Amino acid sequence: MTSPNQPDAANPAIASGLQSIHRWRGSLIRDVRRVERMHRRIPTAVSVAILLVIAGALAGYAYFGDTSIRQSRRMKLAREYLPAITNAVHSHSEFRDVRVGVGTGAGGCFLVVGVVDTQEQSSKLQSVISATKPPVRVLYSLKVLDKSGAEPDGAANGSQPFSSDTNRTSSAAGSRR
Repeated sequence: MTSPNQPDAANPAIASGLQSIHRWRGSLIRDVRRVERMHRRIPTAVSVAILLVIAGALAGYAYFGDTSIRQSRRMKLAREYLPAITNAVHSHSEFRDVRVGVGTGAGGCFLVVGVVDTQEQSSKLQSVISATKPPVRVLYSLKVLDKSGAEPDGAANGSQPFSSDTNRTSSAAGSRR
């Protein structure tokens, strides 16, 4: 019998298993280190390229997409061009009750609001404004009166939009005469 402080003899079956685990662990560590070195070189370039593409896409969307940045840019452009349209409209006495301004609709646009006497005048107004070649969309909200100045009766009361770039007539637009 052996003394209690002496280790038992090594079991050959267990010893060979431990040695094989040690060899496997060593090769695994070498493989992991090799893969880490490869990942340091290749993915850095790929990662930078991916990040640049994402940043470019976000910048493009912010500038060209339907965002507040685009709206601000277009409204600034409209404010700079507003005197040209206002002068063209006010050079015609039949458009005395028409106002032109800058609005937030359509991502920044011109708003044309007011009252004209006939449908022909509304067509002429649209022609006058389009002749100035506005840099942003123009939205019309006009009330058309008949020749006597009274509002027509029935469904065709002039409150319907007359252009594809129009909004429904607001109560504020209809109150001006």
